[in-house]
Amino acid sequence: MIKLKLAHLQEGESRLSRRVTPDEAGLADADEFGGAINLSFAMNKIGREIFIRASITTSLDLICDRCLEPFQIQISEKTDLVVTPDSSVDDEAVFPMNDEIDITGTVRDTLVLAIPLKKVCREDCRGLCPRCGANLNREECTCEDVPTDPRWEALKRFKENDNL
Repeated sequence: MIKLKLAHLQEGESRLSRRVTPDEAGLADADEFGGAINLSFAMNKIGREIFIRASITTSLDLICDRCLEPFQIQISEKTDLVVTPDSSVDDEAVFPMNDEIDITGTVRDTLVLAIPLKKVCREDCRGLCPRCGANLNREECTCEDVPTDPRWEALKRFKENDNL
């Protein structure tokens, strides 16, 4: 769990940094998160409300969708929180319990949403040969051209005429 203690927070701006494990962030089952998660908080207390900007950085261990090779990327995300004892303020506000808040869910959700939908090791990844499975980034495919289904010939001619 990731908890922020707010009891002794002074009026005005303050900063806090923490390093947590994926388990502490509720990501024990997510294979993408293997390393430490760095958290940095910029907090601004005004009266009974606290405005928090959380910066979250970590690395992701991914498998390329094109070539199936493992690779790693760095991600850096930001999220904002408003902590207030007034429950009528906003649906997105966080309400403190015992002068501390649990932000595990916020950190977890922010990181899960940062996982790219298309995981590609690099933009020019050539992927795998659909016939022999060779990794085209490392070797040339030796497959012979497979004849095209004659039903596609009309579309092929259309495409050739379109390039004129």
